[in-house]
Amino acid sequence: MNWKKALIAGWIAQFLSISGFYFISPFFPLYLQKIGATNQKEASFWAGVVSFGGSLALVIFSPIWGSIGDRIGRKPMLLRAFFGSGVFIFLMSFAHSPLQLVVYRFLHASVAGTVSASMSLVSTIIPEEKVPFSIGIMQSAIYVGAFVGPIVGGIIVSGYGYHTSFYVSTLFYLIGGLIVLFFIKEHFVRPSYNEVSSLKDSTKGIIKVLSIFLVFQFLFTLGNRAVYPILPLLIQNLGKIGEGITSTGYVFGLSSLASALSSLIAARLLEKVPSYRLLKILFITSSITFFPIYLIKTPFELLLLRVFTGFFIGAIIPTFNSFITELVPAHARGRAFGLSSSAYSLGNAFGPFIGGLIGATVGFRVVFIFSGFIFILCSLGINLIPRRKV
Repeated sequence: MNWKKALIAGWIAQFLSISGFYFISPFFPLYLQKIGATNQKEASFWAGVVSFGGSLALVIFSPIWGSIGDRIGRKPMLLRAFFGSGVFIFLMSFAHSPLQLVVYRFLHASVAGTVSASMSLVSTIIPEEKVPFSIGIMQSAIYVGAFVGPIVGGIIVSGYGYHTSFYVSTLFYLIGGLIVLFFIKEHFVRPSYNEVSSLKDSTKGIIKVLSIFLVFQFLFTLGNRAVYPILPLLIQNLGKIGEGITSTGYVFGLSSLASALSSLIAARLLEKVPSYRLLKILFITSSITFFPIYLIKTPFELLLLRVFTGFFIGAIIPTFNSFITELVPAHARGRAFGLSSSAYSLGNAFGPFIGGLIGATVGFRVVFIFSGFIFILCSLGINLIPRRKV
């Protein structure tokens, strides 16, 4: 199969999945106020719990699905993620309490994982010398989807209600799954019994090499995601009554557009600059953008700072993913990206939960100070990551 066609099909499918998810996820704190959360602090708390539940499921199931993908093929795992996500996002529209939304989000995340499955599939189809570039391109699909999703989702929610947004999200996942089914071909050869045993042994080597790397993935995601349940509520406080939904969409969307741009720049830089060196620079510059948010007074000031944050953070994930492909051979990348997804998901679990807790007890703006210090910690410790291959 022509790898460029596979990359284009993978990009479109990934864009649809991320757009679909962002039709709904930025508005969880606001949606929770419609289904049982009685005030902003309670909504902040439950938004953290919803995110924690979903991320906990990803922590548990991502390595399992990644390992299965190395044995039976990565395309079946990607199809599972698309179609499974569509089913459970549809069910989320029937939630009548915060606890029900937590349960549906956990079930959704247990079968989801389009990002790690897509990266794993694409990295084994693309010529090895084009893998860093292709991963940057695929990452741009995530950010473009995260740009379009909140803005369009905000328009849908404002004009047609939350339920319609869930239905459109479901449709996007189903279309993305059909694109993968019909337009991406994987020439997968099942490993023999001896090769399966060898895969089990090499897993220990992957964990040993990536252990410190995974710690920093966790810390990065924790710091980045801690502010997510706070942003819609801070926007609600800064703007006029009734503007929270559309303003939230623009803040999330435009920062993601900046991330899409920087991921494309990173795709080229990674062909020339060592990934660990680029990570150090990105963590330092990202950390600087968090602290001024403590002092902002208008939604526009928040939007401007979040665009800068999105730009610098946007290059971090493709750089992390490129680092994995440098260290791990193609036949073991399903497990490697599964472990990476677990690290991200653990950060996704604890980040919003801690951010929601801080926001509910100390104040929304303090969460951004917390995230800034986490990024400084990452910039100081990035040289601890070993750079030996599995």
